[in-house]
Amino acid sequence: MLKFAHKKRLYDSFDERKIHKGNIPRLGGVAFSLATILTIILAGIYVRYWGSFKFALYFATHSELIMFAVIALLLVTMTGLLDDLIGFRYRTKFIAQISAGVLVCYSGFWINNFHGLFGLYHLNIYQGWILTIFTVVLITNAINFIDGIDGLAGTLSLFFFVFYFIVAYTYTQLAILIITIPVIGALLPFLYFNLFGNAEKKKKIFMGDTGSLFIGFLVSVICIDITNDSENILGATPIAVAYCPLIVPCFDLARVVISRLYENRNPFKADKTHLHHLILSIVKSQKVTLLLIMTLALFITSASILLSYDFNVNLVFMFDVMIWIMVMMVIYRKLKKNN
Repeated sequence: MLKFAHKKRLYDSFDERKIHKGNIPRLGGVAFSLATILTIILAGIYVRYWGSFKFALYFATHSELIMFAVIALLLVTMTGLLDDLIGFRYRTKFIAQISAGVLVCYSGFWINNFHGLFGLYHLNIYQGWILTIFTVVLITNAINFIDGIDGLAGTLSLFFFVFYFIVAYTYTQLAILIITIPVIGALLPFLYFNLFGNAEKKKKIFMGDTGSLFIGFLVSVICIDITNDSENILGATPIAVAYCPLIVPCFDLARVVISRLYENRNPFKADKTHLHHLILSIVKSQKVTLLLIMTLALFITSASILLSYDFNVNLVFMFDVMIWIMVMMVIYRKLKKNN
């Protein structure tokens, strides 16, 4: 993929939020998305025809859901690929994400229980469709927005999928296992070239929109699946387990979009107000920035799950909000002091 991208001069563009220097390909997502999709298909075929009766029955009874989910995944992935190759307006990507969410809902796979968050419990089909489409769009864009420094989107994605793999392995959730294992295997070599590759030696590559949209959609589907569980997972409320690893990118997306709207700016126009840009301007190191954000994500995830053992999910959400506000206050205070 590196040789092909350099030969065709398919390099990442420069805009208001980019901080890299030199010509770096942005087709890393193409490599790991193709590898993941192929592996998932082969694993599905193997389990369907040569797995246990329980697994074969799962595929037989969920064939329509799987078909629509694959179509939605291909729609999002192709949108990202075309954006990497020829460029799309954000409106086009937004429509593709909403369409993917609709396809997921149409298959019968939509959020049916919010477990008391915001006072919502069992949802009717209209509430479920709206929240499902919102979840797909929110998470897909959150991963896309956080892809701003070396290794951040990839490392966070690896964290998400390792976490969901542990959940799936513990509770024998076949569909999530089949998704998470190939993604983890595909992300590891990508991260090597993304974090440690040398641009001058043409050994560095970015995820691109193909990768971020692909990852974001898969994560959103996993979240919906976990949210619909009726029993506690890891001793915690399912919705807390589903979403707590995503607090950092989702809260940062909300902060950035609200800030831009408040200032009468296009909420999807690139700038350098994201969390990683703010921290980078303080510590002056991409690797330190990556370490700090990963530490924050690990802390919020662990604390949220532990708190949800004994506290209402709304109190856990308020805790996450307060932690986020405190972190942002510290960052802005440091920025003000430095300036």
